[in-house]
Amino acid sequence: MYFTTINSFSLSLDVMKKIIFLLCFSGVFVACTSDPKTDINSDSTLDSAGTQNTNVDTFTIDSAGVKRTYYDCAVLNRSIPADSMQSTIRKDLAQLIHCGIDSFDFLYVVPNLFPGFVSENHVAGRKVSYGDFVKHVNEFKSTEAYDQLHMRVTTLDSLRSTKFDHSKLYTMKPTLGKLGFTEPEWDMFSGFANSYPVPKGGKFTWGDMLEAFDKYKPR
Repeated sequence: MYFTTINSFSLSLDVMKKIIFLLCFSGVFVACTSDPKTDINSDSTLDSAGTQNTNVDTFTIDSAGVKRTYYDCAVLNRSIPADSMQSTIRKDLAQLIHCGIDSFDFLYVVPNLFPGFVSENHVAGRKVSYGDFVKHVNEFKSTEAYDQLHMRVTTLDSLRSTKFDHSKLYTMKPTLGKLGFTEPEWDMFSGFANSYPVPKGGKFTWGDMLEAFDKYKPR
């Protein structure tokens, strides 16, 4: 069911991909309704040297030119420390948002992929760097599982800004199907939505309806 919450990723990429295919509404909805904790100005990728961002932020300094801003990506060459150094790890991971990790991946991929990656390598006695982790993320981004994750998060984000309309319930079935609704779940949701007392004041969105249904559904 699409309501199963992702708590952790397995040590193998194959198992991790299977888990992400089961990405739930509730887990993604919470993530979508939370603002990023870090200001992201642009997506970035690793250059061939692995130490400098190639898709850099820019800002206009006058009408005649644009100044490029480069980030210090020395963190990519830094070895990932032991789990006991959580404070250091958090600071290091925050630096990756300008050095190979974009805003979407920082919010939805890194928190789930990083623990398994570190555990697997530390148990095997391998010394790995943050650059190795970025490469691991990029490997995952080439999979169908990542495309599925991206589609579901994007779909939920759009539903959060679309006003709910009873008359369009059945035309929305394909859109909601992108979230992984099974036919029985869709029947349950449509019945719930048709009888739900939508507030008359303010803007009540499809995202609000999905959140209300998540609280209602049988556990």
